Amino acid sequence: MLYDASKWPSTIESLNFEKILPNHLPPQFSLVLKNVPFDIEIDTLLTNIKSIYPDVMNAHRILNKNQHPTTLVRLDINNINVIDELVGKKFLSIDNLRLGMVEYLVSAKVLICSKYYQIGHFRSTCKSTLEYCKTCGFSSKDLNQHKEKCNKKQYCIRCKGSHDSNDVRCPDVKTYRAVLTKSLLAKTSTMNHQQNNQSKFHYKDQDYPSLNMNYNNNHHRINNLSNISSKRIDELYHKLSNLEGNLNRLLDLNNNYADQLTRTQQIIMNHNRDIQLKQIDGAFQRDFVSQFISPICQVMIEVISVLVKRNVLNDKTLLCPSLLALCAKLGNDLPV
Repeated sequence: MLYDASKWPSTIESLNFEKILPNHLPPQFSLVLKNVPFDIEIDTLLTNIKSIYPDVMNAHRILNKNQHPTTLVRLDINNINVIDELVGKKFLSIDNLRLGMVEYLVSAKVLICSKYYQIGHFRSTCKSTLEYCKTCGFSSKDLNQHKEKCNKKQYCIRCKGSHDSNDVRCPDVKTYRAVLTKSLLAKTSTMNHQQNNQSKFHYKDQDYPSLNMNYNNNHHRINNLSNISSKRIDELYHKLSNLEGNLNRLLDLNNNYADQLTRTQQIIMNHNRDIQLKQIDGAFQRDFVSQFISPICQVMIEVISVLVKRNVLNDKTLLCPSLLALCAKLGNDLPV
């Protein structure tokens, strides 16, 4: 295969050139390992797999939407027989681990017009005379003026749902993608079957005259192959639907986590604000006592001692439950 660097010449007509190899093989030559622990290094995993299957070229850990690693690892294999063998086994045993093995399925890309937001054509070929806002669905000849007045209320012009018109999670887009993927898989299966038959032999009427019994047997065999292909396509479609459902649940979980994190941060900010207010109040109380109450008490103690010495106060007992009570007592004892 051209992916193998050793099969390339060092020069082309005495001219040096630089080879830039792709990161992955085509999806048809890839499988997916499931439930691979995060503590396993990809290089170590690839070395262990290549010791059993030398045709495995690369291994890459698949990232999610937020570019975080997952437990899925993509394997690139340059031998179709090895791929069929691993798909048939459904499991791969490495270092006392039994890892699940499934086919690498790539969802079909759906083309959405950025002008009318309908499915199946480019903006340059769109026949609509008006442009539509992807958020609120408003139609206008100049969307630049509408952007300032947009109410930001989400409205899909296709399914009338509460989401942007270019959202890939739109029910119409998901249905179209599922039908398109199933159609592509059906065409691929039919083409592969025809290519396999053509590579084996070329049928000619003069070489193989038709007989009723053979014809019936061939017809029955073709029907069986068609049924098997249809069943496999249905299984792949079911797997793809489950994958989309899991992706939607992960997106909803991520949104809920983000909302909860926002609420938690707001609560923490409120508590910090209350703590700051209490600290300010405590500092004010300390300053009030040290700068106002303490000097007044000191002056009163000095005045009371002078009044007692001059026999102005008859009762020399200064024990009172509070400062207000002491002031009231002094007011009663002082002569008018």
